Amino acid sequence: MKKNQLEDNKLSGDRIEEFTQDGRSFMYLDFSYIKTNEDLNKIMEMAKTKIAAYSGQSLYTISNIGHMRLDLKTKELAMEYLRHNTPYVKSAALIGLDGIKKVMINRVIKLSGRKNISFAYSKEQAIQLLIQQDYAEQDS
Repeated sequence: MKKNQLEDNKLSGDRIEEFTQDGRSFMYLDFSYIKTNEDLNKIMEMAKTKIAAYSGQSLYTISNIGHMRLDLKTKELAMEYLRHNTPYVKSAALIGLDGIKKVMINRVIKLSGRKNISFAYSKEQAIQLLIQQDYAEQDS
């Protein structure tokens, strides 16, 4: 009997990392290489529980969605996920996007009503981008 992808690759616990940098709370969410909506939903549900533990607009998230399968069901899951996280996430960055996926994700972001999501090439670049944006907001 074959185990599902999450069990085979020990993905469930290793896909969410919480850390602080420059006094800010960050959560890194690794959705890369997820091929089934069932697996995606499992990780999103775990992430939503962790995200909801943060006070309003206090968390910065970085989501790696490289090589992730995208379809209409994925879009629905992403919309619900973004809506859930809105009260807790101050700003977010996505990494791992190529051209066509970026177009699709931009549509999901617009439909969700979120305006605080940026794109970056790496986790490190995303961290710096989110910190710079925070400083710019404080200065304005």
